[in-house]
Amino acid sequence: MIGGVAAGMSAASRARRLRPDVEIVVFEKGGDVSYSACLLPYFVSGLIPSREKLVQYEADFFRNERHMDIRLNTPVTALDPVGRRVTFQGPDGGNASLSFDALVLGTGAVAVKPPLPGIDIPGVATLRTLADGESLRERVESGGVGNATIVGAGYIGLEMAEALASRGITVTVIELLPTVLPTFDPDMSELVERELPAPSK
Repeated sequence: MIGGVAAGMSAASRARRLRPDVEIVVFEKGGDVSYSACLLPYFVSGLIPSREKLVQYEADFFRNERHMDIRLNTPVTALDPVGRRVTFQGPDGGNASLSFDALVLGTGAVAVKPPLPGIDIPGVATLRTLADGESLRERVESGGVGNATIVGAGYIGLEMAEALASRGITVTVIELLPTVLPTFDPDMSELVERELPAPSK
């Protein structure tokens, strides 16, 4: 199993129920498994008070109760589907490999950073992982953020706008397409847009 958040751990748990005897190894490049990424804006806002409220089960639960080999902070660096081997970066920084009979890719998506000048300067952040959420919350709670610009008016963009506004931060949302929630039907997007503050002149 590559990826240990929602999809990955759900698949691993299902495999364990179907095959109590099978060896299950989960590679997760981050330091946490089984957390609710969709709730990260509410963690940043403070509505969810602690990271523990986001994590459904710690890694040791899966190790001890479901007898899985959970390898945190272990990125997979290469995949050989013909030879059925994964190569991963071990704790010492070196590469090692492991064979598999079946492999599930549960890595989820990645945050898209547009190729714009200055995209990597301090102050530009993405929100995808628990570590991203913790970093943003620390920055907000430091009191050093008065204005924020959010690129993208999809689900997470609007939820983050609400989260930051609730913290007293002035928020500007920029969307490439002519409506918010562009994956919604137009009549639904219009309903949401009417609830948003009008842009300043």
